[in-house]
Amino acid sequence: MPHPEGIVPANASVASTGKGIRYIGNWAYAYSGAIQAANENDVTMLDFTTGSGIIKAKIQFESDSFVQQVYYFRVRLNDIIMMDVIWDSSPTLNSTLFPLHLILPPFTAVRVSWGLSNDTKNGYATLTGRVYGAE
Repeated sequence: MPHPEGIVPANASVASTGKGIRYIGNWAYAYSGAIQAANENDVTMLDFTTGSGIIKAKIQFESDSFVQQVYYFRVRLNDIIMMDVIWDSSPTLNSTLFPLHLILPPFTAVRVSWGLSNDTKNGYATLTGRVYGAE
């Protein structure tokens, strides 16, 4: 059976960034690293297809700073927008949005993107989760 990108042995200790997903035992993670957006609203941070298991996932987003901006954060599953978040730099609003909790079905195309209104900044996305029922 073909395996999704980034599968590593259960005893491996691998920390890396990139758009793909990584599996370690019954856990999955994806760390985008710094992804720059410059006055745009749909810059890809994570882009992968899940494996044969169900992932109970938590997605978190951070930026260099949340000052005088309008921020965009979008999660697509199989090209269907599941989360489309637009917010200003209000700390109260930001704290209520994240982390996002999602169930990711097997063999699902996942794309996470972000952007901002009028500056150039780095954004960071992390996805962590427990994998159930993988073969």
